[in-house]
Amino acid sequence: MKNTQSRRPRFDKEWVEMINLLPEPRRHILTDAIRRYQIDRTEPSGLTGAEQMAFMLIKKIVDRRHRQREASARRRENQRTDSTIQSGKNESDHTADKTESINKRIDTVNPPVRPKKRTPHKALTDACVRHRRDKMSRHLKSTKFS
Repeated sequence: MKNTQSRRPRFDKEWVEMINLLPEPRRHILTDAIRRYQIDRTEPSGLTGAEQMAFMLIKKIVDRRHRQREASARRRENQRTDSTIQSGKNESDHTADKTESINKRIDTVNPPVRPKKRTPHKALTDACVRHRRDKMSRHLKSTKFS
């Protein structure tokens, strides 16, 4: 897997707004603690109550992003290994895989159409239309045009 620690840590605008609510000397301590946690996962010590609370809120976001990066790296790695395995298959297997893939795409593009449910109001409206149409047709049949 690729080393994800070479990535520059992301620092959200909302975090900056939250940190700016702290007194000036304490802002740098919390900012450094967040950056250190993003880089090497070391939890800070010596934070005051408000700083610790802000750190815990931000920590959840950092952890979630870390899990997402790891999961996407695993998916990319699995796709690479799948493509190398598929390149070793014979031609008939490759054609069958292509056909299956095309069928899956067709099914997702054109999902089966389900009949719409008829609401009582819609059914009543349709019945009125049919009644008027039938009445008009009977009237036209009864009248003779010269």
